[in-house]
Amino acid sequence: MKISFFGIRSTFILVTAMTLTGCGHYTMRGSVVENESDDEAQICMGDQEVKAGDKVVLYKSVCPPPVYKASHICYKKRIGAGAVTRTLNEHMSIIKVEPNVEFKEGTIVEKE
Repeated sequence: MKISFFGIRSTFILVTAMTLTGCGHYTMRGSVVENESDDEAQICMGDQEVKAGDKVVLYKSVCPPPVYKASHICYKKRIGAGAVTRTLNEHMSIIKVEPNVEFKEGTIVEKE
């Protein structure tokens, strides 16, 4: 059995490139910990991750009924946006959310 060196080398380069490229996309993500009011929330993203004025996007997790018993695919659905008004400490911040966005504890928050 003959193994092509070019095939192994090409495969190695492709896998390495895909691995390194995948590491370059990191999203700052947290969640709503507590609703402060109808348009403000405390989130678990601290002063090392966000600062006042940073834009954030809010998502809810949608998990439709599985097509097959073994399949269970969920996705994020964008429900609105907001901005960080202040950081409280290394773990928590306050955001102001655009009007008429329904959010609750556990809502996913990502830095834009």
